[in-house]
Amino acid sequence: MRTKELLNCFEVGALSSSIVADVQVSGAELDTRKLECGNIFFACNGEQVDGNAYAQSALTQGASVAVMDNKKFYENVIGNKILVRDSKQAVIALGKQRLAALKAKKIAITGSYGKTTTKDILKGVAGLKYKVQSAQGNHNNLLGVLLTACGIEDETEILIFELGSNAMGEIEELSQLVCPNIVIITGVGYAHVGNFGSIANTKREKLSIVNGLSGHADDSDYGVVIARDTLADDILELAGKRGFKAIFYGATDKADYQLAGYKFDGNWLHFSIKTDKGELKARIPYPYPHIAEDYLAGFALAGLLNIPYKDVVKLVAEYIAVDGRGDILFTNNRKLTVINDTYNASLEAVIAAIKSLALRTEAKKYALLGEIGEINGYEADIYGALLDEAAKQPNINFIFSGLHYKGYKQATNIRIVTGEKATKDALADVKSGVILIKASHSKGFDRYVKYLAEDRI
Repeated sequence: MRTKELLNCFEVGALSSSIVADVQVSGAELDTRKLECGNIFFACNGEQVDGNAYAQSALTQGASVAVMDNKKFYENVIGNKILVRDSKQAVIALGKQRLAALKAKKIAITGSYGKTTTKDILKGVAGLKYKVQSAQGNHNNLLGVLLTACGIEDETEILIFELGSNAMGEIEELSQLVCPNIVIITGVGYAHVGNFGSIANTKREKLSIVNGLSGHADDSDYGVVIARDTLADDILELAGKRGFKAIFYGATDKADYQLAGYKFDGNWLHFSIKTDKGELKARIPYPYPHIAEDYLAGFALAGLLNIPYKDVVKLVAEYIAVDGRGDILFTNNRKLTVINDTYNASLEAVIAAIKSLALRTEAKKYALLGEIGEINGYEADIYGALLDEAAKQPNINFIFSGLHYKGYKQATNIRIVTGEKATKDALADVKSGVILIKASHSKGFDRYVKYLAEDRI
């Protein structure tokens, strides 16, 4: 789609426009810090700043057009611009219009953990054969989904959405809006459980994504759910009622793509995958079996889309996740290995990371663990479970950092601290071996990764 075609989309809602150059549109964004060349920039009036004030900057950065709702700012902007009554409503209107006209196959992902990793690997796998676009960053609510839809390129063959939720009913609403042909459910855990009231409600919310399943009548994969094997019983019950196809991945015999074994080779993880077509061998540059399990969703999608497994094996070996997803750093003349896992955290992911750390061969093993966000009302259950897991791992020295840990007892291998100074003091003895650093992104534990990397070399 080009800017002059876009103008036709706003024909009713536009109050004024000036398209001085007919350029290609690709993607859409609300934040100039995340803007890419060719994006539509929607200048929205937020709680703290008015995006209209950044419209000229967006165009200078390479935005294809600025959609604005402040006439005063609009009159002073030079370049492709459209004036509407409400920029957020323009996102919604255009997004729905683009979704309705979309001919691409749609994939929607949800789950309590592993969504970002899974989304990125699925994009890579589908991209081996098709032209793919996917949601950027955390565009997983109503506005984010429609913002993604606004920037769909006409040539796109597969579009990947991430569907999130903060309240019951949101995922079903988003799924019925998107009408995905393929649904991915990464798992159910304690993330946002405080908003849903119970794990049972959390599961109900995640599984409601199947209520929007759709498909192309000429496709053999009409209405497919790819899910972690821990949800097999629930998914099969729903499939019996609704008639969709179900494919499972994971570490049990219920999985169609089963993690059958693994071994460490330095900071590489070699693993085998059992499928109905035989066993596959693959490797990833991350020391995490649970990340390998996430990647199985990519192999499942490849089987569905008739993409050669050998191409996926090559892809996962070369795939580099976003910073803070288990990347390896060396400090102190390579005597200390740092596993930077500060991008985000959930109970399930932290426990999986601890178990992976326990499998490593270094004589000295440490874990600096921070707090987990968005678990309102379930702190005792979650932090208690983490301390219980630490007690089962006597060969790992734990540092728990955060106010919510203050009420727990220290032990031979468990130290509890609060505050940045106390945390850095606790790290003073960590000079060799391997250390895992993990916490929710909002806790800012990447500063301790930088502390070890910069101050301890």
